[in-house]
Amino acid sequence: MSKNFMRLLLLFIVLLVLSCGSQPTGACVQGSGIGAHCGDGFTAATCSMMGDSTFYQGQSCKQLGF
Repeated sequence: MSKNFMRLLLLFIVLLVLSCGSQPTGACVQGSGIGAHCGDGFTAATCSMMGDSTFYQGQSCKQLGF
């Protein structure tokens, strides 16, 4: 890959990480029932990227019973 492409990709990743840091975080639950998985510290945008998931702003997986 060219150096310019790598620089552009690195810049995009840095901007993505920096923009996510200022948004409210919470628990992200993927799936439902016995097979549900939960993770803390997600933003609404990152949770929605995971597909079949639900975002709970300001809450933790422990508060949700995981």
